[in-house]
Amino acid sequence: MVLFFQIIYTILCLIPLSNTILEDDILYDIKWQPELTSSIDLDNSYTFASKRKENYLCTLPIVQTTVPVSMDTVLLSDIERLLENLHSKTSCVYRLDPYWTYELCHGIHVRQYHDTKVAGK
Repeated sequence: MVLFFQIIYTILCLIPLSNTILEDDILYDIKWQPELTSSIDLDNSYTFASKRKENYLCTLPIVQTTVPVSMDTVLLSDIERLLENLHSKTSCVYRLDPYWTYELCHGIHVRQYHDTKVAGK
């Protein structure tokens, strides 16, 4: 039995410890970008220092925004086409509050009622 443990101990001592156990770059998977020289926009850059006095230059990207759609460009035919589904079906939406029930059936009616239970039925 002692011989078995001596063999295991010898094998474990011969296996070199891998550097990946001691490094944290695999744990965090940091991908360092190449140095940027002239393309840094200093108006969108900020310098930060860590607790260990390590300085970092952080650059915020310039985001291209899209032009919002104006209500003037929405055609009446588009609105009618979207509302067509509501008129073709008799779908109702209900909101249940503790006392009142609200019923909205598009194009038909809006109701507010209290549902009372009749005893014996």
